[in-house]
Order: sequence, then structure tokens, then C-alpha cells
Amino acid sequence: MSTSDDSELTESNKKPTEILDDDVTLISVSNPYGQLKSILLRILLAIIFLGVGVGAVVYSVYNSERNSSTEDTNVTTVDYFNIRVNQICDKGLYIMETIVNVTSDGDVVKRDVTTIGTSWMQDDTHQRLYLRFGLTSDDWIYTDFVHPTFTVRSTKYNCTKNYGVTYDSYIKSFGVENLHKTTREESILIDGKYRPVIVYSGVPAANILVHGLHPVVIFAYMNPNSGTTYGLETFFPRTGTSFLFRTELWFANMTIGSPDASVFFNYPPECEFSVVNVTSQAFSSRNLLIH
Repeated sequence: MSTSDDSELTESNKKPTEILDDDVTLISVSNPYGQLKSILLRILLAIIFLGVGVGAVVYSVYNSERNSSTEDTNVTTVDYFNIRVNQICDKGLYIMETIVNVTSDGDVVKRDVTTIGTSWMQDDTHQRLYLRFGLTSDDWIYTDFVHPTFTVRSTKYNCTKNYGVTYDSYIKSFGVENLHKTTREESILIDGKYRPVIVYSGVPAANILVHGLHPVVIFAYMNPNSGTTYGLETFFPRTGTSFLFRTELWFANMTIGSPDASVFFNYPPECEFSVVNVTSQAFSSRNLLIH
């Protein structure tokens, strides 16, 4: 085939040129499927951006409600145990463990465990504490009404009002203010349920006496979410005159909040007429549990 033939063949493969009249306009129509893809892509992107925006709003609202329902204590950064908070637990447990039998070599043969109910209602803002040992008429031992400058103790026998025991000194008597956070993470069994806790431990100051003894070590357990007190565990030295081994306070349902102020003034009727004023520092927060 000649060169001229090839040229003619090439020209024949081209789209033929349309010659239109002067009053006719040539309109180029694009691919309709391409336009549809573009529209669908834009709709999809709009849905994605809308979903992200709605998700951000929902997360923000959830975070706000979650933070407003609990006090922001930032407990993960607290190096020392803090018991000076507003907190309430109307049904806790007090456990006392004593050694009742040992061998001639000093080995423990038998321990005796006593458990009673307890209530803890604390208003640190106004420096008040209500602490009751024994929740029924059968096991009740005493109730302390702690105020900024004095403490009223109600027992089965009388009431005492001690101006020598203030809110500050009463709180310090637990010996927990210098307990340092440990590095281990734990879950402990409280009221039949394992709960994550922040553990604090240490030896209290030399002037701290509980039941007339200086504890050898104290452990404190804090709720990692709210900063409330889950429990206190105090260990005692073995002496020739005391067989007290350990005391425990547990508050599985302790919550953040201030109790009604009336609880700090709701003295038993007999206290209104037979309050004995004492000033001796011998008045201690938990002495009456040893019989």
C-alpha cells in the first residue's frame, strides 16, 4: 500500500467532521456516569465529616457528665494518702484481730477476729466527722461527734465532751497522713467484690498511739476513681501485755459528698443532760474497743 493510501486510511479512522448550519450550536455532552460518581463521593465525604462532628459532640457531653458526677481528685498523681475529704459511708466494717494462743516458742496457734458495723460521715470543709462503732443496739460501742474545737463521745454509760480533741487532732490520731503511695497496683476483696485500689503504706509518727500502742505499719487503700477511702489496715507489735495483732476499717460504698449537717448534732437524748466535760489528752479515738 502506498503512502497516500496510508494517509487516507488514517484519516478515515478519525471522527468525521460535522458541518452544521449557522443557527445550530454544537453541545459537548460529558459522561453521565462520571458525574454520578462525583456526586456520590461528595455525599459520602459529607456523611463522614458529619459523623465525626457528631461523635466529637457526644464524647464531649459524655465526658462533661462523667466529670460532673464525681469530684475531680486527680488521685493518680497524689503521692501521699489524703483522708481529709468530704465522704460518706453509712455501712462499713470494723475488724479487730487478736492473738489468743501461742506456743512456748512464740508461734501463733489461734487468732480471734471480731467484726462490727461502722459508719463514717465526714465534712472536711467544715471540719466535722461522725464515726459510729456498732450499727445495732446489740453491738453498738460508741459514737464520736467530732467538731473543729471539741469532740463529743456517746457511749452506753455516759457522754463526754473533750475540748482537747479537735477535728485536726482526731484525724491525725489515725496515723495515715504520711503514708506514701506504693508502686504496686492491686485489687482487694471488699464486701465480697474485688476492687482496684491505690495502696499507701508507712510507719506513723512516734507520738501516734492506737489502743495504747504505736503501730508498726499502716496500709491505706484509696478508690482510684473518686479518691475516697476504701480502707485502713493497722498492724501492731507483739508485746508481753498486748495480744492485739491488727485492726481494719473498710468502706466498700464510700462516696464523695458532704453529709447533712444535722448528723453532727444528733446527740442521743442522754447527752443533752449528762455531758461530762473533759480535757485530758488520754481521750483517744478507738480506746474503748479493747475490753
